[in-house]
Amino acid sequence: MAHAPSDAHADERRLGAALRDAATALARARDDAAALAALGVQLDGTPPSALVAQEPAPTVALDRSIEAWGFAAGIRRVAFVTVAADAVDRTLAQFPGAHVERRARQVEVGPQDRWHDDRARGAPRIELYLARDPALARRAATLQADDPTRHGPELGALLGYPPCCVAAFLAQAERGDNSLNRYLAAARTRDDDDGAAWPWPLNDLHLRLIAFYPCSYRCPAALAVARATVEAIAAARPAAAMALAAALTATVLYVDHDHQVWLRDATGAGTIRYRGVTAIGAGRALPALARVVAAGDRVIRAPGSVAIAHGDHAVARLGPLGLVARFG
Repeated sequence: MAHAPSDAHADERRLGAALRDAATALARARDDAAALAALGVQLDGTPPSALVAQEPAPTVALDRSIEAWGFAAGIRRVAFVTVAADAVDRTLAQFPGAHVERRARQVEVGPQDRWHDDRARGAPRIELYLARDPALARRAATLQADDPTRHGPELGALLGYPPCCVAAFLAQAERGDNSLNRYLAAARTRDDDDGAAWPWPLNDLHLRLIAFYPCSYRCPAALAVARATVEAIAAARPAAAMALAAALTATVLYVDHDHQVWLRDATGAGTIRYRGVTAIGAGRALPALARVVAAGDRVIRAPGSVAIAHGDHAVARLGPLGLVARFG
C-alpha cells in the first residue's frame, strides 16, 4: 500500500535527521568504535581488525560527461553542468556547435554529498547551460536563477527529465542532500514479486547514467533515458558500454554517499550471500565498516534494519541507516 503524503514526509524527516545526526557524530568520533556507532552499526562480538583486501572502485573511461553523451543523443534540448573555472574550456569542447550561457556561483558540498542552497557560500563555480537553440539555453538559465522549484516542470522538460521523476523530486521536502535523495528513490521503488534486481542502468550510487533522481529505480521513463545514453556510448565506445554494464551490475550496502560497501559475487534477494567487498567513498568510518562487512558472508534484510552474518553467527546490525540496493 502506498504511503499517504504525510507518512512519506514523516519518513523523509526521519531519514534526513538520521543522516544529519550521523554526520555530526562522525565529525566528533575519535576512534573506529565511535565512528561505527555514529553510523548506527551495532556489533555482535569483537570488532574485526584485519585489513580488507580491496579492489579498486569501478571506473569507466568515457572521455566526456554523461550530460554530453545525452545531449549528443538528442535526449535533452538543454544540457546543464556546473564546473570549476579551469574546466570550462574542456567542458565546452564536449558540446561542439552548442550555444552556451554562463552563470557564476559558489558551491558548498558537505558530508554525504549534501549541497547547500546558499549560492554565495563555498568554492567558485561556473554554471553552463548549453543548447543548439540559444533561446532555450537562455530560458533554462533564467528559470534556474529565478526559482528552480517553482519552474521545476518546465526546467525538467528542457533538460530531458521525465515528468514523473520531476514531480517526485519536487514533492520532497528536502532536495539538496544527495544521500537522502537516493534513500527516497529506493523507498518509492516497489520490489517485483519474483525479487528481480533493479535495472543496472539506473544504478546512480557511484557512477551515473542519468542527471536526475528517478521517481523509482524501476521507472520506465528514467530507464529509457539511461538506456538511450548507453546506446549513444556504445555506438562510439563499445568497450566502455560493456564496462558500464559490468560496473553497475552490483549489490551495494549503502549507508551514505561517503560510506558504500559493494558486495562481490552477490547472490540472493532477502538473504544475500557474497564473497568479498569493495569500499567506495571517503567517509571516516568506511575502513571500519568494510572490515565489518568483510567479516560476514551474508546480508539479511529486514524492515528498518540490515544484519550482517557469517553462516549462523551474527556479526553486526545496521539501522536506521543502511540500504541494500540490488542492481542487475
